[in-house]
Amino acid sequence: RGLGDVYKRQFVNGTDVCGGITGINNEEGSIYGCASNITIGNSSSKLKGGLVGKNFGSIASSYTSAKISNATEENAGSIAGLNASENVKNVFYYTTNNIKAVGSNSTVIPDDTNKNKLKSEMLTKEFVDELNSVTDDSVEWIYNANTKLNNNYPTITVSYTHLTLP
Repeated sequence: RGLGDVYKRQFVNGTDVCGGITGINNEEGSIYGCASNITIGNSSSKLKGGLVGKNFGSIASSYTSAKISNATEENAGSIAGLNASENVKNVFYYTTNNIKAVGSNSTVIPDDTNKNKLKSEMLTKEFVDELNSVTDDSVEWIYNANTKLNNNYPTITVSYTHLTLP
């Protein structure tokens, strides 16, 4: 999908596992500098998370204000519906419908580097500064006040190196 499609997408539904970034993040997987601000799940979704449905890998320096719908504390989490990884660091999340950071069937609860935020806090310059303080130079979070871009939530500028191979 093109970047425009990512900004236009408003909900993710699935019958098994669904998340704002991916359904399953395996042991080798890494989610870094990502955001999810959409509605996740329907009544048939077995596991759902604001960033990841089922996490075994790394999640860092990201945020989610996703709304988790049709959820129970067992099958849903603001970060991950099921988390089995200690490598969840500096993730900011908004809780809806009394859903915790990860589903209650998770084997690992994220540490205190991960912080619950109000949606109103996520729309501030201070929040953007906090995001930038936990990311490296490859990601720059941008403050979007008074714009229609991403409903005023922070977005990113990504630096990468273009290699030309012989």
